[in-house]
Amino acid sequence: MTHEHKRFRAFISYSQKDKAHTRRLHKALEAYRIPRGINVTGIDPKTRRIGRFFRDDDEMGAVSHLGDALRGAIADSENLIVVCSPEAAQSKWVNEEVLHFKRTGRAENIFAVIVNGMPNTGDPETECFPPALRFHVDDAGNLTDVPVEPLGLDLRKEPSASLRARLVAGLLRLNFDDLWRRDRRRARAARRWTVALASATIVIVATVVFSVFGVGQKDLEESRALSLSLLLARPPLMTKTTKAPFAFRSCQHGRVGRQARLIAGTVFWLIYWRSFLRVGCPSSTVPCSARVSGAS
Repeated sequence: MTHEHKRFRAFISYSQKDKAHTRRLHKALEAYRIPRGINVTGIDPKTRRIGRFFRDDDEMGAVSHLGDALRGAIADSENLIVVCSPEAAQSKWVNEEVLHFKRTGRAENIFAVIVNGMPNTGDPETECFPPALRFHVDDAGNLTDVPVEPLGLDLRKEPSASLRARLVAGLLRLNFDDLWRRDRRRARAARRWTVALASATIVIVATVVFSVFGVGQKDLEESRALSLSLLLARPPLMTKTTKAPFAFRSCQHGRVGRQARLIAGTVFWLIYWRSFLRVGCPSSTVPCSARVSGAS
């Protein structure tokens, strides 16, 4: 299907009571970059951002109809994202925006993101889809009683990263599996670079501190080995003969000052903190949790 180039990638329709959810979604979408290897027309090849999104921040309680500015923004948007909740389902303006978008003949370009409530219950207390989203619009632009079942992405049941990727795939008509696989690969590479940069910084700082405070040659070699194990992401095991890394043994024996203890403690904890970055648990038969508790 050929899509006419428009100013906005999507118009975001929402209730003011869901403003916090909508603002986070808006920022996440505009900050997203398409991974390399996926060809998409209509995006900046340098930034690889997916485009701009329109979100109206003004209250419309005193307005009797959609203004020309909102109608123009809807007409100049390729898609419509509806932030769904019981408050949105009862909002006159969310319903009017969905209805106006459907009247332009683009009902298949509507995407629902559920932040609260349940879809298609019919109960005002829990129903999260506005009527214009739940029912078909005829050729004359009138809302009928013919039900439709729009697909809703539930923000409460899916991690925000995968939900964003799924929404982007729908907005750009991409294969989700391919997009998500490349997205995860990029995230893992970014984590590895972060750990490598932090490790290199700690190596430099630890070497300088140990040199300044004049530790012995043997201790200096142990500190370098400890720093190298951090850089290679292979922390030493906690065995009976090595109950704690050199950094902590030096601290316990009082051979370094307060600043050195701070650096040594930072080195020690960064070794084990890296497992929370999902780089992978150090290869050993001893679980990570056991090693951490054994070091405390």
